[in-house]
Amino acid sequence: GEQLLQEVEAEHKRAMGQIDVYALQQFSRLEEAVQEGMKIVIDALQDTTSTIEQAKRHVGQ
Repeated sequence: GEQLLQEVEAEHKRAMGQIDVYALQQFSRLEEAVQEGMKIVIDALQDTTSTIEQAKRHVGQ
């Protein structure tokens, strides 16, 4: 009985470790996706700002 309990506890710890590894992998993927999304937003903002500045210069001429 005691050995079975120890085996069950060991299996539970292994399963929890696997879940932790999976969760960390998913968080890493999420972080990468957020960074890519932020880069797209920043690039678009820079392009828009540049276009607006060019338009202002043309209007002033």
